Amino acid sequence: MEQTLYDVVIIGSGPAGMTAAVYASRGGLSTLLLEHDAPGGKLVKTQEIQNWPGIIETGGPQLAYSMYTHALAYGAIFDAASIVSLETDANKIHTLTSKDGRTFKAKVVILATGTQERTFDLPNREKYDGRGISYCAVCDGAFYRGKEVAVFGGGNSALEEARYLTQFASKVYLVHRRQEFRGDQIEIDKVKASDKIELVLDSVLATILEEDNKFSGVIVENKAGEKRTLNVSGMFVYIGATPRNELVAGKTALNNEGNIIVDEKMKTEIPGVYAVGDVIEKVLRQVVTATGDGAIAGQDAYHYITAMND
Repeated sequence: MEQTLYDVVIIGSGPAGMTAAVYASRGGLSTLLLEHDAPGGKLVKTQEIQNWPGIIETGGPQLAYSMYTHALAYGAIFDAASIVSLETDANKIHTLTSKDGRTFKAKVVILATGTQERTFDLPNREKYDGRGISYCAVCDGAFYRGKEVAVFGGGNSALEEARYLTQFASKVYLVHRRQEFRGDQIEIDKVKASDKIELVLDSVLATILEEDNKFSGVIVENKAGEKRTLNVSGMFVYIGATPRNELVAGKTALNNEGNIIVDEKMKTEIPGVYAVGDVIEKVLRQVVTATGDGAIAGQDAYHYITAMND
């Protein structure tokens, strides 16, 4: 049986990937949307969206579901797959191989692979991932009802999730290594106005505590070398993210942080391979900018394939 050759295969179903699917499929291109996790990317883990034009406030999961429905409305197909390699032949046909050994062929590949959350390099950190250490307040916040928790980070994600956790936790310690936050002022003001959030500034995580083989709290240390024990039941980590560039690392240009460098049409240096969303080098990483990336790539894919077929 001959393998299907798709016009476009999109890796990743966050806002950028789903928008690319809308534009590619509306252009009449056979489109496959691949995702190793739940559709929606980080939207699924975001409680509130207040900067999506035309909607003053909506929930991240609700917006993600609307985008997913729209992404498949014009014939695009969704499949669950974790892609581990991307190879391009002399005819500029791309072969993608998944973790379970399946292969997919495409004329165009759009990388919407996003980022992987950074974490702490401490001896017992991995032991307590998912057992006291979380990277998603929306997913795990309810487990800490009536308990104290700590949030680490200083950007919008940390600010928003700290505030979200106040509906469950009795107290939230927001620990940041600097004196000033780097998030939006509106989010900073909301955090400072909460009587359930205590700011622990100029401080870093020093030790993860354990008792009877269970997570039991953390020790933080400030710039003066003073240590403080926080007897929390859990900690939530939002200290940045690493671009998921593995499929093209060494094949196209990356910046010093590992973000894929693209041109104004979202093209990489590999013919027929585009990159969009948080994985690329850009000034602002927001839902609205991700969808713009996806629209550009999906539209230009049509022109690329038209020229390829001539």
